[in-house]
Amino acid sequence: MPASTGYSVSTLANLKDIDPSIRADRYIRAVQQTSSWYMFFASATNPDDGLNYITPTVGTGRWYRMRSMIVSSDILDLFEYVQDTIGNYFQDSVTLDFSYSDTTNTFSINLLPGTISDTHIAANANIAISKINGLVTTLQNKAESAHTHNAAVIIGLTEAVQDILATSLQSSNITINYDDGQGIIQLTAPSASGGGTADWDTIDETVWDSLF
Repeated sequence: MPASTGYSVSTLANLKDIDPSIRADRYIRAVQQTSSWYMFFASATNPDDGLNYITPTVGTGRWYRMRSMIVSSDILDLFEYVQDTIGNYFQDSVTLDFSYSDTTNTFSINLLPGTISDTHIAANANIAISKINGLVTTLQNKAESAHTHNAAVIIGLTEAVQDILATSLQSSNITINYDDGQGIIQLTAPSASGGGTADWDTIDETVWDSLF
């Protein structure tokens, strides 16, 4: 008959008191008091020694102490042993370097320089320019030392100049109107003293100075 395992009990007294109806031959129980497993043998008659052979309170048979219930904290240097064992399993590859520090109990996995190619990089990867080998030099080599362009082919240049000029014109004497749609800047001379429209030639130079 195969052994069947039950729940643990707190003391040997609890083990002795297990009811015969659930105490089948080769039945196993853990006892917390002794941190041991006990198996029940229905036909055993060994004298009860209070530890290795336990006589049940009711009925015949004996409980045999099998082995101690050892927990990981009871094993000296178990943590260290596991770490060392795992560390030995890691092997360097052509792209990765594995290392284990026995002092700090840490594992390190590092990518070896120059081992990543285009096939390893996702299309949407966010890579710093400083990490792209030779990018600056490549761009410098492709750029011309000097660029010459005809103003007529620069899109929006005229509009930009007009907007800048119109914004720059300031005067308290001359009325300035800028038609952005027509691209026209209109200057209106101030009224002459005594009425009428002043002649542009009579405008003091300081007025022109204020425009630029």
